[in-house]
Amino acid sequence: MSASDEARELRLVNNVEFRLAQVAGESRLESELGKYIVPLMLKLLSPHAAVQRKVWLPEHRSLIKVNLGRGRQQKYAPIYGTG
Repeated sequence: MSASDEARELRLVNNVEFRLAQVAGESRLESELGKYIVPLMLKLLSPHAAVQRKVWLPEHRSLIKVNLGRGRQQKYAPIYGTG
């Protein structure tokens, strides 16, 4: 793999980050996450460490966790006891 492959992958990750940051509204965010989350997570398998780090930044994890958890907590009951 060449440096141009790494640059292309980093550009793709940056584009996804930009698109998610621009989303307004929870239903649209869920739609956009549904579209991009799997390809973004597949970039963790990239042979380039810089790409893996970019995907796994704490900001990305927080964005995904907060936005996925927001709507889902109310829709689904816990599958384990609380005691």
